[in-house]
Amino acid sequence: MRSIRTSQLIISKVGILSLSILAVQACSAFSSIADVRASLGMASVAVGKKRRVPALGWWLMVVGTVRLAFTWSCFFGSAALCSATYSQAQVSDVHGRTVGVWTLLSCTLCFLCAFNLDNKPLCLATFLSFVYAYGYFVVEYLVYHSVGASTLAALGFFAVPAILWMLLEWNSHGHGIRTAAKQP
Repeated sequence: MRSIRTSQLIISKVGILSLSILAVQACSAFSSIADVRASLGMASVAVGKKRRVPALGWWLMVVGTVRLAFTWSCFFGSAALCSATYSQAQVSDVHGRTVGVWTLLSCTLCFLCAFNLDNKPLCLATFLSFVYAYGYFVVEYLVYHSVGASTLAALGFFAVPAILWMLLEWNSHGHGIRTAAKQP
């Protein structure tokens, strides 16, 4: 029984590593939003102009990749990483898969937002996913004591910079108040 768990843990770690490498390679293959749209068969926003992915977009892709690795662990790693996250609580397989689906949804939001920073509703949904998720873990830490301080700090390493960065960048991607141009 112990050798089966050890082999499952090794397989899940290899799977997480290979999945993370594939996600990073896929993200680095696209140097601009125009490249992504071209690969998907979508028309470019402006003919002849390529818009580079800003630093916030790259950060969201990094966070999305980490979330993807966490999702992989929740589904295929016998909830090893999920169990480590909730160190003071018992984690069932169902709970691990539920956290995996929730994290997969937030991972999807990160990648979509990274390439569409000018989409106000998508940016708001991604921003709120960070706020809700980190707020949830803060409550788990302070009220229910089901996560440790080290887990909260590790999650905060990704969530807090993303929250602050998205707040600072909110108006720089076309989300500000638009004034109508004067008509002749």
